[in-house]
Amino acid sequence: NIHTMFMCKSIRYIRSGASNPSTSMQISNAFFVSSSIPDDQINDAVLAIVKNLDLVPREDLQAYCPPLDEVRKDYFMNHSKPWIRNLIFDRFPETLDVNGGWAINPSGREPGMRGTFVKFIQMKEWLAEHDNEIDWYEKLAI
Repeated sequence: NIHTMFMCKSIRYIRSGASNPSTSMQISNAFFVSSSIPDDQINDAVLAIVKNLDLVPREDLQAYCPPLDEVRKDYFMNHSKPWIRNLIFDRFPETLDVNGGWAINPSGREPGMRGTFVKFIQMKEWLAEHDNEIDWYEKLAI
């Protein structure tokens, strides 16, 4: 908890070297009041200010880029990475980030980056729009 200080009618003086608020001196009706503010009130106030000042994205998921493995089960019917690469990334080049799409490092082999990542919001929107164009039961050619 954070303690707040309020002053009334005048200036509050603290004796030099005093670390305890009770050592405050009362001068011309000035006094020290200490009250405890709950952490959740502080957190709510800080979050409100941060959002008002636009210091964080409005949607936290806007910048969320999980690895392909994290989304395969829920969004790609648990198909393998090679299936997704061959039947989605290769057939729909607009999904690739180099073409303005949502698949980052689709081959999983770019230097300096390990694995494939997806721009989550864009991926969900694209999959919803193109669901009928994808044969989810197609087998991967061996």
